[in-house]
Amino acid sequence: MAYEKISSVTPQDVKAFLLERGATEECRCCGRHALKIMAGDGATPSLVFVPNEGGMNPDSGTLPVAVVVCQNCGTLRMHALGAIIDWKRATDSQG
Repeated sequence: MAYEKISSVTPQDVKAFLLERGATEECRCCGRHALKIMAGDGATPSLVFVPNEGGMNPDSGTLPVAVVVCQNCGTLRMHALGAIIDWKRATDSQG
């Protein structure tokens, strides 16, 4: 996944993707509507995969994610940017 594609994802893209998929704007932990989307701000959060003790790690490297943070209780939700980029590409080609 090229950096240009990752950096083109905005918080508005993430919100539109999640709402289209049926996600709510309510924190699953505290029930508040205080979510902030972290994406497209120049720094891409990523999950880092490291080998486990048994050496079984099917994927190595990182997985770029959009992070949704509850500003009330601090709960984090992560969504793979690859899925959002694919959705955005399909949506852009239809319109």
